[in-house]
Amino acid sequence: AGATDLARQGLVPAGTYRNRDHLEGKVKLPEDLPLEVSDLLFGPETSGGLLFSVPANKGQRLQAALADEGVQAVSIGRVTAAEVGQPLLEVL
Repeated sequence: AGATDLARQGLVPAGTYRNRDHLEGKVKLPEDLPLEVSDLLFGPETSGGLLFSVPANKGQRLQAALADEGVQAVSIGRVTAAEVGQPLLEVL
């Protein structure tokens, strides 16, 4: 709670900028994505252990199991095969 407001104020860890620099040219974000949302995506607290993938046919079951434990989880995209030169991540 409050992370978006803090990011909007520019209060993000320095690792955010290192992550963004490291992934330059590999990540394609929508042009109208607010900077604070982009900062949260590159934040060192959220760009690893809190993001994972499961087979599509198990996603809803996993979300239900996490909800039973009081953990909110949402689907943010899907994994597809990339072609040479394409971004590794695209926020839909």
